[in-house]
Amino acid sequence: MMSLVKNEWMKIFSKVSTYIFIAFLLLAALGAAVIDYKLSPDETNKDWKQELNADIQEQEKALEAKEISEEEKAAIMEEITYNKQLLADNINPDLNTNWTYMAEWTTSLTSFVTLFVVIVCSSLVSSEFSDGTIKQLLIRPYKRWKILLSKYITSFVICSVITCEPAYIQLSNRNHILWQWFVFRQNHGSCIFRIQSGGSRRIFRGHDRLLDTRIPSHHDHRFHVKHII
Repeated sequence: MMSLVKNEWMKIFSKVSTYIFIAFLLLAALGAAVIDYKLSPDETNKDWKQELNADIQEQEKALEAKEISEEEKAAIMEEITYNKQLLADNINPDLNTNWTYMAEWTTSLTSFVTLFVVIVCSSLVSSEFSDGTIKQLLIRPYKRWKILLSKYITSFVICSVITCEPAYIQLSNRNHILWQWFVFRQNHGSCIFRIQSGGSRRIFRGHDRLLDTRIPSHHDHRFHVKHII
């Protein structure tokens, strides 16, 4: 089986189109980084504290409305508490980092990656007929289901490598170790910044302070944090 998978893997990287797509990804990443650097405003000089104070005032006014429900009041009060803690801990919630850029860049190129994976996976079978190698493949001492399974395994591996590469980079960050220390129990602090996508910024509320960190995850839940290092 391993020899069949290795053979399929060699077929993929024997094609010029594979290297063209890899070069396209590298150029797209470099070009997007340069454009983002040139066009993005300098958020470090932005008066984010004044904006947070303005948001708090608007939220406090919203609490005075009579038509809002108790659930909406609770949500607004929680948002006010969150903004006040950001001010107290001097954390800019709008500050872009390499991690947020990585998440946005990965999302923008998802369609191209998906297209490449579809082309590669379909060519593993179609090329056997177009090149006339299907007969040579079938006369080998392997059952047909093993041949098809090897193509499926190769497709799965190449898909995982291409789509999960940003996640591998994120996992190399030392802050990922923090994830192992999170015990989700009630009354031990809670995650008050909703998780959006892999590699995004995470702002956690511990016992008496906020923690600004990055943890790769794809969930969007309210977790409870027992211990933070």
